[in-house]
Amino acid sequence: MTPRLFLSLSLLAFVLAACAPSTPPATMDVNAVYTQAFQTAVAQLQPTQTPLPTETPVPPPTAIRTPPALPSTFVASQLNPLDTPHTYVQDSCEYIHNKWNSNNAAPGTVVMVIMFHGVNKDS
Repeated sequence: MTPRLFLSLSLLAFVLAACAPSTPPATMDVNAVYTQAFQTAVAQLQPTQTPLPTETPVPPPTAIRTPPALPSTFVASQLNPLDTPHTYVQDSCEYIHNKWNSNNAAPGTVVMVIMFHGVNKDS
């Protein structure tokens, strides 16, 4: 067979298969439809028992954590051991408040004490 003849026969077979009558829809049994509708309605009328809600367990209270101890005063090893460091503000909370207060000096501010010698009143 030539490819042209084979293609023509295949196309003809598809066209004839498409023109064939389809199977008729199945006829519905009216009694079965009414029976199913009645059973559905009766099932909806009969209440089903709803389960009771389960009690939610109450979680135990969270333990309050105590804050860690504040670190000791920093002492550099280069300092003279006879010089004892001291804090100017004894209350740690006040010290931290002053440290973070925006009205105080900015971090990195250096205070220098300058002493002038030989200042003459007359000049």
